[in-house]
Amino acid sequence: KKDVILHLRLQNRLIQVSHNKNHITADSFKRAISQFDYDKLHIVTDAEKWTEYSLQDIENIRHEISVGPNPPTNSPWVDSEQSLEYMNHLIDGLSELNPIVHCNGEQMMSGTGGLRGGFIDDFNLLRSFNQVIVHNSTFSWWAATLSGAENVAIFNPWKIAKPKHQRRNLGSTSYPGWFSWGSADDLYFKKYGIK
Repeated sequence: KKDVILHLRLQNRLIQVSHNKNHITADSFKRAISQFDYDKLHIVTDAEKWTEYSLQDIENIRHEISVGPNPPTNSPWVDSEQSLEYMNHLIDGLSELNPIVHCNGEQMMSGTGGLRGGFIDDFNLLRSFNQVIVHNSTFSWWAATLSGAENVAIFNPWKIAKPKHQRRNLGSTSYPGWFSWGSADDLYFKKYGIK
């Protein structure tokens, strides 16, 4: 009840252009976190680890995704250096808050485009918290919705880099205790001039 949890869906989102343009800065996450009265910050993620990534780590993710339904021919990929930069930006920035990080170290499920085995454990962990931070993942949106959490922060623009007619309005969810945070100014690629 007194802790807060942040869900970070990464894996395919680190390497695909369609998701990369919706990444936000660690400082934006910190501003959302600061709106909670909490004892400990938890992060649940499909990342394999929460230590500095190398180019080989990114290449391993690219390989795992390439054998699924999302090869680069279906969804263009960003440069590996760019993926690496963002992942390490998140780890460096959020580690300053001394989070308890729950990494899903399970194998990637073949044919899913990035989903790891054990994802239901991540879902249930999210549902067990009374304070939840949602970026732009329907996975965490549903977990927060089904949890009955009293305090939920949701990234308002949702997937702002998408054309307006293609955006879902989940960032405007107004259930009791839910509040919006963030804006286009929080986009990592925009702030740091990434194309």
